[in-house]
Amino acid sequence: MLHIYFGRLSSVLGLILSILVHSNLVESFRDLNTSSGVHDVLRTSDVPVLVMLYMHGCRFCQELDPTFQYLEQVFPDELSLLKVDGKRATSFVREMGVRSFPDLVLFDKSQHRGENISSYQQYLGRLHGSRELGSLASFVSKTTGLMAHWPKSSVHDLNDFSSQNLELLRAHSNATHPSLLVFVSPWMDPESLELFNGEQATSILDKIATSAIAQSLKIQVYRIDASSSAAAAWTNEFRIRVSPTVVFLIPNDSQSLTEIRIEWRRDELELRERAQEVIESVLTLCAGHASSESHKCLDFIQSLPGATITEANTALTSHNQTELGPYLAQFTYDEDDEEEEWLFDSLREV
Repeated sequence: MLHIYFGRLSSVLGLILSILVHSNLVESFRDLNTSSGVHDVLRTSDVPVLVMLYMHGCRFCQELDPTFQYLEQVFPDELSLLKVDGKRATSFVREMGVRSFPDLVLFDKSQHRGENISSYQQYLGRLHGSRELGSLASFVSKTTGLMAHWPKSSVHDLNDFSSQNLELLRAHSNATHPSLLVFVSPWMDPESLELFNGEQATSILDKIATSAIAQSLKIQVYRIDASSSAAAAWTNEFRIRVSPTVVFLIPNDSQSLTEIRIEWRRDELELRERAQEVIESVLTLCAGHASSESHKCLDFIQSLPGATITEANTALTSHNQTELGPYLAQFTYDEDDEEEEWLFDSLREV
């Protein structure tokens, strides 16, 4: 009898567990077939909602489905995914003016709980063009301001922006190996998003993090969302005005750090086309060579538009400035940069 009791108890617990697991899946990823159900989700969601309208038997819908569901891992806890059967939720399909399947539409989080959502004031946009994973992630980032987080990436996404963490990073770079900081934002142009915050197949940062030069120097690559107000101290410390900006922290013979900063501006087409080559060349010439060959590093940095080099202390200074090296007289500071910095800070606060 005791054996039977525990057997039944185990079955009940297993059933409860399966229900809980199933309910979690439904909560994070929904598949609805009624217009009223769609309205309820859009009216109460605490996060933006990406809606995929599909039709049974549609080959393109079936091909898109795994890519669509993978976005749950790219924007964990920040984006809700909702599949809608377009043949059954006909009212919603008519309201959205759907003409073909699949159709992807994005809504903001609810700001008017309990009100009728028929006006769709939270409607953010509709995807046009490629439905590849990178394009989907770029569309969500540009529209919502959310940064993509690729689960299998070799790049570390920084979330702790405390001054202590920055000091530890500088001390680690000075004592052991170089570090690479890449400041990005969700409002970069599509090419920059693909290069610096795209999926592993297109991201040059993943290619660099796993390259022979990076592994030989044991370089750590970090990605930072410069648009986040939490990162303000870091963007001020490194004088970030443009996204993307790449900062190299390289230990030198004077027991301090050589700090190299490169801004990837949209109009510098040659620099953008050679992005991976440029970063690997800086690592090879400035971090991989002996100090007796430092002139090669300086010559290369001087040849790059938007590049500066300084000698930095290992800790934050009270006025957030770094000490210039004696070889930097040839570098000039453009007063227009002040206006760009003010604009960037204003956008970040918004």
